[in-house]
Amino acid sequence: QNVRQLTESSIENMRRISHELMPPQLELFGVIQTLEAVCEQLNNTGKIRSIFYANDGIHSFMKDELIDLTLYRVCMELINNTIKHAEATELRITITGSEKEVTVHYVDNGKGLPAESIGKGAGLKNIRNRLLFLEGDILLGAEQEGFHATVNLPLQSIKAELET
Repeated sequence: QNVRQLTESSIENMRRISHELMPPQLELFGVIQTLEAVCEQLNNTGKIRSIFYANDGIHSFMKDELIDLTLYRVCMELINNTIKHAEATELRITITGSEKEVTVHYVDNGKGLPAESIGKGAGLKNIRNRLLFLEGDILLGAEQEGFHATVNLPLQSIKAELET
């Protein structure tokens, strides 16, 4: 019972903190429109072409601020890695989902990563920790010409999971 109360309290604190740290555009428009705007801004720079796709109706599944914030932070970390390290000319983000899970496919055409360094940077560790908290996961891969990541995140509420 004590563990359950501590866990519920921790989750509530995490939700409160993440809500306070939520970027205003994310709160106003949601994760899909916010990431579309980020990709449009990248395209306007002329330095990197970004392609964004989200399946129709995904907005109806995305109703949790913590999940929105997590997806936003994960995608921004991947975008920042591409901009800073990959020397890529193109990146693609595809978000698909159902009532049970959302999946993000991220691909760039940059210089890739050596196999031994995949997932060892602080940013990718941060992504893993964010996803782990929500029972999600990330699969990373890199070839000589590009990097790719697949994020799977269950959409059921953590609190609902704890109550069952």
